[in-house]
Amino acid sequence: MGHYSTMKATDFRSNLSEAEMQEAWEGYLQSHDEHNKYSLEIYEILKVHEKEKIDDEYYIHMDDYLAKHSAYELLLKFISNVIKPGTHCVIEFYDGDDERWGWLIYQNELHDIEYTTMVNGMPIYDFIEKKREIHAGDS
Repeated sequence: MGHYSTMKATDFRSNLSEAEMQEAWEGYLQSHDEHNKYSLEIYEILKVHEKEKIDDEYYIHMDDYLAKHSAYELLLKFISNVIKPGTHCVIEFYDGDDERWGWLIYQNELHDIEYTTMVNGMPIYDFIEKKREIHAGDS
């Protein structure tokens, strides 16, 4: 991704303790070359400390969520390695041109989220084609 976008992410659960998570994240940062390490350092993995939250829940913190997310693929991979089995995380990006993209993350799985414009529950171009077929004999 070569341009600025805003990231939105759901909290995620992990079997790692807070200290283990920090150690895993620091080790992950150190395992990359300087460029990727620098790009990943915009993210922090922090424990959720609200009383009503689940004990093993984490979130991705950034000083500014509008950023150049050039190492997002590495972030996704890290989360897929530490996320609790059977749980998920959704990470989405939005840019200034109304483009949107994202991933659904499970343990060791990354799934690309497709965003389709819908009309009455149908993808827009399917809807248009259906209308065209209905009205083909009207002319």
